[in-house]
Amino acid sequence: MLLPYLLKVSLLLAALTLAYRWLIQYESFSGLNRVLLWLNVLAAWSLPLMPLPDWGPVAVQQEFHRAVPAVINQVPALAREVAPEVVVPIVSATAAEPQGIQVTEALLLLYLLGVVALAGRLLWQVGRMLHTLRQLPSERLEGGIRLVRDPHTDSPYSFFGWIVCNPEKHGVLELQHILAHESEHVRQWHSLDLLLAEVQRVVLWFNPFSWVHQRLVQSNLEYLADRAVLDGGYDRKQYQVNLLKAALRTHDLPLTNSFAQSLLKKRIRMMNKQPSRLWGKYMGLLAVLYLSSAFVAPYRAQLVALVPASIQPVVSAMIPESTPVQEIAPEPAPAEVPEVEPAPEPTLQVPTEIRNDSLRRGKHSKWTLVSGDTLYWVISPLATFDDINNIRNDILEYEAEMKFNSFQYDPLTLFLTNIIVSIKLPIASGQGKSEGSTYTPAKGFSGYITRQFDLGMGHFPPEPLLKAMKQDYETALKLREEHFPEYVEDSLNKIIIQKEGSFGTRTYLKKSLEGEYAPKVRDNMGIGKSPYGTLLIADRYKNAELYLNGRPSGLAEVNEVPFEKLYSVSIKSVANVDKYVLVFTK
Repeated sequence: MLLPYLLKVSLLLAALTLAYRWLIQYESFSGLNRVLLWLNVLAAWSLPLMPLPDWGPVAVQQEFHRAVPAVINQVPALAREVAPEVVVPIVSATAAEPQGIQVTEALLLLYLLGVVALAGRLLWQVGRMLHTLRQLPSERLEGGIRLVRDPHTDSPYSFFGWIVCNPEKHGVLELQHILAHESEHVRQWHSLDLLLAEVQRVVLWFNPFSWVHQRLVQSNLEYLADRAVLDGGYDRKQYQVNLLKAALRTHDLPLTNSFAQSLLKKRIRMMNKQPSRLWGKYMGLLAVLYLSSAFVAPYRAQLVALVPASIQPVVSAMIPESTPVQEIAPEPAPAEVPEVEPAPEPTLQVPTEIRNDSLRRGKHSKWTLVSGDTLYWVISPLATFDDINNIRNDILEYEAEMKFNSFQYDPLTLFLTNIIVSIKLPIASGQGKSEGSTYTPAKGFSGYITRQFDLGMGHFPPEPLLKAMKQDYETALKLREEHFPEYVEDSLNKIIIQKEGSFGTRTYLKKSLEGEYAPKVRDNMGIGKSPYGTLLIADRYKNAELYLNGRPSGLAEVNEVPFEKLYSVSIKSVANVDKYVLVFTK
C-alpha cells in the first residue's frame, strides 16, 4: 500500500505544483501564495487518505481508481521478455518470493535507502547549523531576535530566531536593509516553511516536483520579505542596489533565508511589479484542487491496512463508514463461479395505488418522484455516487437522513452487489438491504417517506421508477455476462491464494496468439494456434492444473477448443513454476 499511496501523493503534488507555477507564482499576493503552497501540500498528502467525497468529480474518481492499480501492477512486467504479456503479481504477507515480489521489494528498499540517506544529510545540516550558532558571539535585538556576528560569512542569512552576518563588510544603509529583510523572515517564521519543504523533499526524493515546490516556497518567502521592507518606507532603487552588491559575494547555506538569494532577477521583477488585480488565476488553481479529489482513497479497508497492525483499530474507528465508500469484503470463493440464474421479481410490498398523472420528479434526482406529500426513491444496481448524493439531497428536503451501512461494487466497479441503507427521521427510522454476490448485481432497493414522517422500506415504487430499476438490473446482468472471464479468474485467484499464498500471472488475449508476436509466444511459452484451427497448449503443461471457463479440465479437452472461440489464456506461476492454466472462450 505504501508505493500506491506515494504514487498518488506524487501525482497530486505534481498537478498542483504545475498549476501554481503556471498560474500564480508571479502574482503579487505573496501572503496568499504562501497559504496556497501549503494548501497544495496538505491536499497532496491528505486527499489520498480520505473517503470518496459526495462533492467530488465522481466520474473522474472512478476512472482514476480503475487506472492506478493497473499501472502499479504493471511494474514487474518490465522484466518480462514477451511484449504482449500482462503480469499481475498477487502478494500475500506469508507468501514465497517469486520474481514479481522481488521487484516490488527492491523498489521499496531503494526508496527507503534514499529517504534514510537524505534524512541523515538533513539532520547533519541542522546539527552543524545549531553548533555554529552556539559557538559565535551574539547580541539580542528588538523582538527577541539574536544577531550573530560571523566574521567568516560573506552573505547574511537567518534561521528561525537568529540573523547571521558580518557587520564589518556592510555599510550603514546596507546593514539596515539586511536587518529589515532578515527580521521579516524571522518574524513570519519563514524558516519553518523551508524546513517543512525540505522534509517533504526527503520523503518524496524521487519526485522532481517536490524539489520544484521547495524552490517555489523559497522564492515566495523572499518576495514576502522584500515587500515588507519596501512597505516599511525604504527606497526601492537603493534597496535593489544593495541587494545586487550582496548577491555578487553570496554563498547560500541550505535551510536558511538569505538576503542575497540567487533568484535576484525574479525578486527585482516582483518588487517592480504592479499589484495584481485579476483573481481568475486563483479560481483556476481552486478548480485544479477540486479535480484533485479524484485522488482520494476509495477503499476503507485498504487505508486501514496501510498502518501498523497495533494501531489499525484506532484508524478504523476514525474513518467514517456512513459515506458511500467502495468496500469489497473478502469472502471465500467457490471452486466454480455459478451460472447466472434468471432473476426473480423483487419481493417488495405494494403501496396504495398511485396515479401517474399526479407524479412529479424530485428536486435533485432522476431517481425520486413526488406524489402529494410522499417522496418515492430508488437505488438502482447501476447507481453512481452522484445518483446517491442527489437522492440524499431530496430526502433531506423531508427532514430525513439517508445513510449506508454497506455499499459494495463488483471487482470491476461495474455494478452494485450489496446495499444496506437506513433512513432516519425525527420520530422514526428504518433499514433495508438488497444483496447479490461478489460477481452478481443486487436487484436495487426502494422506499418512501412522507411529510408526516411515515416511512416505508422495501416498497414498490411508482411504475416509472420500478421500470427504470428493472432495466438497470437487466443491464447489470448483461455486464456480468460480458465480463464473465474476469470474474471467473478473480474467483480462481482467491482459491489459488488460499492454496499457494502468492503467484504471478501472464495473460494472452486471442489477438496476441495470432499476431506478430504469435511465433515468439508459441516458441517461448508453448501456447498458440494449431494447424487444425484449434488452441494449442504444449505438453509442458500436462502436470499443471487446467481450467476451461472456470471448471477443471484436461490438456486434451482444452486443445480441442476452436481457436476462433478463444477469449484468453492465463498462465499462473508459483515460485517460477507454471502451475495453473486458465482457458476462457467467448
